[in-house]
Amino acid sequence: MCSPTTTCSSFSSAATSRPASESLGDGGRMTGMPRVVFLAIGSRGDVLPMVALARELAERGTETLVLAHPEYVGIPRTQGIPCVSLGAGLVEHAQDQRRAQGLIGNPVLAAVGLQGWQWRIAGTLAPVLFTHIRSDDVVVTGVVGVAAALALAEDRGCHVVHVTFSATLPSSGPMAMMSPLTKRPNRLVGLWTRHGVWTGSLALGHPLERVVRRALRLPWRSPWAVAGRALAMPVLVAASRELLPPQPDWPENTMVTGAWELPGEPNPPDDELVEWLQRNPSPVYVGFGSMLSRDPAEDLRLIDAAAGAAGVVVIHRADDSAPHLDSTPHVHVVRTVDHRWLFPRCAAVIHHGGAGTTNAALAAGVPSAIVAHGFDQPFHGRRLHELGVGPQPLRRATLTSRKLAALLADLAHGPHREGYVRRAADVGGLVRIEHGAASAADWLERTTLVPGRR
Repeated sequence: MCSPTTTCSSFSSAATSRPASESLGDGGRMTGMPRVVFLAIGSRGDVLPMVALARELAERGTETLVLAHPEYVGIPRTQGIPCVSLGAGLVEHAQDQRRAQGLIGNPVLAAVGLQGWQWRIAGTLAPVLFTHIRSDDVVVTGVVGVAAALALAEDRGCHVVHVTFSATLPSSGPMAMMSPLTKRPNRLVGLWTRHGVWTGSLALGHPLERVVRRALRLPWRSPWAVAGRALAMPVLVAASRELLPPQPDWPENTMVTGAWELPGEPNPPDDELVEWLQRNPSPVYVGFGSMLSRDPAEDLRLIDAAAGAAGVVVIHRADDSAPHLDSTPHVHVVRTVDHRWLFPRCAAVIHHGGAGTTNAALAAGVPSAIVAHGFDQPFHGRRLHELGVGPQPLRRATLTSRKLAALLADLAHGPHREGYVRRAADVGGLVRIEHGAASAADWLERTTLVPGRR
């Protein structure tokens, strides 16, 4: 099997042979110097880490480009990083995602629902990739873009680096497990993960890969072939070593870097939130990030009832596409807020368990717990409990106001709070010194995929 980071001539077909000016985007321009293109398919939590690494590389003299959904193109541009819109937005497909969220609790059906959304946007995304990815580029992509990026590597020889934010890499070790079938992993389940979760995660990108291969007249590759090739490519694990320690049976081309965070001060909040916090110091944060709710108003009622029963006040971040929600005496509703600013001001954080929010809560050094919707989130919830920073996770599919009230009370003023606070402070101190983006850039330079500092 040829390396996915080089031209795979054995996989090429006569139909894909064309002059460079036809095969390459950017007017056929070939710079002779590697450029790093970040394929940021996904939500804000997928885009922000990519932008952090792009900025780190740009400051070292490497040319970078971010491809992101239209609602997020402003994030890299405010950092001075060129960005091209992928054309299809996330918010405009919110109803498709809400239907997928209706399948929480069944990871297989949820993945099918999300893949349906991918089919709807693949035809819009593919031409952007053809235009803006060149043969001498290094493509840094999350799981949804891996299969399509490998197809482009077959066509034009670009390099591919896979970025994962969680425990999707196959391993028999319990620390690296992400399994929806068991609460406590073991080696047998590790084998299932090797053949199931890894392959299934990459299959989320099948719609885009299929469109790319058809357009480029490339042969079909089975999910198992794609999974095998993906294991041979360089993999950056953009997560804290405290959350996800390296596993001894991972491939040698894998590195756990720490989470990728933008430098600088957090974005300040609006005056209304500042004034509310002055009246209500040390609230508990409850928010589910990019996990769109089937009924945001019902979620607010559930959180309000739980907060009242637990005797706490809550800051609740509603999802981007939710209708207007009025705050209540127990719950202050916000839309956009920088976790780096807010979380250290909270008594505790309850969230969905996405990789970015999990790291932000750990870095804040405050107790935290997870209401898991699916995918890697139950794993993150278990890891937080094992680290001692919070109680066992809950599942969104079975969440009630009574369960949430018990979780709020445990974190805010329960008998275990002192231990949570102590461990959260210890772990937070370790997470904050990891400097993940710099470590990732160093690794890319050591592998000669990108030039060193100039």
